[in-house]
Amino acid sequence: MYATLSRNRTPAIRLAVLLLLLAGVGAFKIWSDHQLARRPLTPHATYLTLGPNATPARQSVERPLDADPAPTWKDEIVTFKTADGLTIEGKLSLPPAPAAPFPVVFLIPGAGPWTFDRARDVPLPLKGPDDTTPTRRYRCCDFWAGQLTKRGIAFFRANKRGCTPSHDKPYERIDSRLFAKATPSVLLADCRAALASLRARPEIDKHRVVLLCTGEGTVIGPRLALADPAGIISLTMIGYVQDNPRDQLIWRHREGRWRSLAQGFDIDGNGKATRQEYEALIKNCPPDLFARSPCPDRCLFDQLDRNRDGILTPDDTSQEDRLAAILQAVRQGDDDALATLQDNLSSAYFLEEWNRPPNHLTLLELDVPLMVFHGTHDAFNRVEGVSELRQAFQQARKRNLGVRIYPWQSHNLNWLMFLHCGRIPPAYADLFEYLVTAIRCRGQMNELPLAPSPA
Repeated sequence: MYATLSRNRTPAIRLAVLLLLLAGVGAFKIWSDHQLARRPLTPHATYLTLGPNATPARQSVERPLDADPAPTWKDEIVTFKTADGLTIEGKLSLPPAPAAPFPVVFLIPGAGPWTFDRARDVPLPLKGPDDTTPTRRYRCCDFWAGQLTKRGIAFFRANKRGCTPSHDKPYERIDSRLFAKATPSVLLADCRAALASLRARPEIDKHRVVLLCTGEGTVIGPRLALADPAGIISLTMIGYVQDNPRDQLIWRHREGRWRSLAQGFDIDGNGKATRQEYEALIKNCPPDLFARSPCPDRCLFDQLDRNRDGILTPDDTSQEDRLAAILQAVRQGDDDALATLQDNLSSAYFLEEWNRPPNHLTLLELDVPLMVFHGTHDAFNRVEGVSELRQAFQQARKRNLGVRIYPWQSHNLNWLMFLHCGRIPPAYADLFEYLVTAIRCRGQMNELPLAPSPA
């Protein structure tokens, strides 16, 4: 699936991805999504379900930025006690209409520190080769709050233990002592406490709860639904995690960076890029594209081609030294090293589930509707893992899984499009439509785009 999708990129976009790769995957992801937000939308999804009732993927969706500068919804700070007596804050966003109790979407986020605002400086469209990249401070969770509340759905999210919002960069304060204890089992217990607090609120319809899971949350969320299922009518997952922490680390450092590179440069999708492809690419690029490049145009290929064989492959973009340092830090319990290498995640976090079985085994225990949204060029979580999940459900003749795969989309499914040009990214337009339908029919699968597996 990954290697056979068609290509639709301009040379400038492809080469811009290469330039940013020299600065690392994080910088690449920002630039790549920035470029995607600027180009015309294309047919966007391969819709995979387990039966004949699947609806085809809709064509590109273009919608205006209709949120007011000031929130049109009502935010409330919610506090709850964890099983070990810690007080954690969450934020509940409610629709303005007096129609309580409201159905609610409970966000279970990805790995690393997290606060209920998720404030970040995000890049805005570039103005020219001599300008610095402008940024805008944005509370990322406001995107979800605005889009859900205007659809009559409440939205809840919570800080992770040891994390609190801050008005100053980096917009969150981390108590390393507390956050180091945030292992998967502890995070699950904290989510159970948050869910219990949420169900008790009079504004919330406790019989219509949807878990919205991203990254790490696609591991925690299914366990929450098994441990405390009352009122949970669906799980919606973005950036599905199939693998255990050890296999994730290895894949990200050996294959994930190439997956990002391919998003901008592997023209024919064959898993390699030749010097001839590269020369043909830069020939059609505007000359000012290299104005802020970390190296001249003709030496970029040489810097990436580590083994000097004239072909770029995953071996050229792997990060073996960094991977070895992380694996050693995990083995030795060196949390100081991991704080830098792995966004404050502790050795205890990794080791607790170092060799856990594939995540699909947990999902197979669930009977509520499950929906997965994933980009083919996710550099953090393998899109192949989604195929393995789907195959497991087919073999088990389970009828409650739907999958949408988005060609040439990265981990966040081009979310920055919303900030750049006021358009709802196609994946999120699909997601919001699914959430509304799941809530309206209270998770009844015969009314959802999920169908029986083939005989």
